[in-house]
Amino acid sequence: MRISRERVSFLVMVCSVFVLFSFALLTSASSAKIIKNEAVQQVVQQVVQQHVNPNKAGASVQNFAYEPNLDNAEYIYIIELNELAIAQEPNAYRELQRRPKGRLSAQEFSQTNRANNVNLNAVARQLNRVKQQQSAFLQKARTIKTNIKTMASYQYAVNGIALKLTQNQAQALSMLPEVKSVQRSKTRRLDTDRGPTLIGAPRVWNGSAFATIPQTQGEGIVVAILDSGVNTDHPSFAEVAHDGYIHTN
Repeated sequence: MRISRERVSFLVMVCSVFVLFSFALLTSASSAKIIKNEAVQQVVQQVVQQHVNPNKAGASVQNFAYEPNLDNAEYIYIIELNELAIAQEPNAYRELQRRPKGRLSAQEFSQTNRANNVNLNAVARQLNRVKQQQSAFLQKARTIKTNIKTMASYQYAVNGIALKLTQNQAQALSMLPEVKSVQRSKTRRLDTDRGPTLIGAPRVWNGSAFATIPQTQGEGIVVAILDSGVNTDHPSFAEVAHDGYIHTN
């Protein structure tokens, strides 16, 4: 069956329109997944135009991990800036190493060494740089959240600020040129349910660990802990365990 040239052209045009329409839908869905609120998106664009380094506009993925299942509530985010913290700056670090620990304050130590013509102002200079950057950053951050409040600030081990933000606000701040990383503060609880397996305890319990030692779960063994902070009422010391096992010592 022969198909006319006009019909072929028409089919090509229809396919092209379909592909472009599909691509537009995918792009818009992806954008909506990252920045859900249109108002927030407009604010982000304004911040990008005013403050963001164009070379970094597409690099926010590297310093911010978007959590698609996170709700729109506010969380504490730790924002690390790119100016070196005091302990990261070589001159300031060397000065910190020379200071007597627990004896003199920074001001007293500087005054003591001033008579010997020792230049010990590296810490003060770097601290000033860090605080200036943090102050300038907070001014930019208020274009995204006007009532922003600093939960904590860090200058020595890391140059950072803790802020209470929504995920969209945190992502917008991650695009600023002076931001090195943005991480949500998370409470991590100790989980030791795999501890017995890691140390091979089940093999001791079933008797397969040693040829000369029968299976045992600690019966007859006296355990002594020399620690004034021990809580003898803790369930771990109960005669009957949570799984119903009765210890006999």
